[in-house]
Amino acid sequence: MKKEWVLIGALSAGVLLVLRSKNGIEPTVYDPKGTPVGSQKLVFLAVPGYRRMKSAEVDATMRQVARDSLKYDIGHIEYLEHAGVPVAVAIENHFHEPNGPVKPWGWHKGASLFVKAT
Repeated sequence: MKKEWVLIGALSAGVLLVLRSKNGIEPTVYDPKGTPVGSQKLVFLAVPGYRRMKSAEVDATMRQVARDSLKYDIGHIEYLEHAGVPVAVAIENHFHEPNGPVKPWGWHKGASLFVKAT
């Protein structure tokens, strides 16, 4: 089935996108063991003036900042400075293939790292 999403809400101050399936079927949410437990709307964030950090740019300190930020609700954006560079942490939906090597599987809350675009 083709995946089609419809924007159902937006918020400036970051650009919060809330999506739902066009065919009315919401994305499946999995528990830590990979068991489907329900569905949810998807939230993705864009931080104006910033770009997503590349894997090579993420050091141990930034990984810890991301983990520590998971205490916030989806939609939260935090601005800070790391090694003299402006960065942002955004809490949004992430997805990992069920039964794949990266957990948690399915849709879940995650922290995305952004760096000021040059």
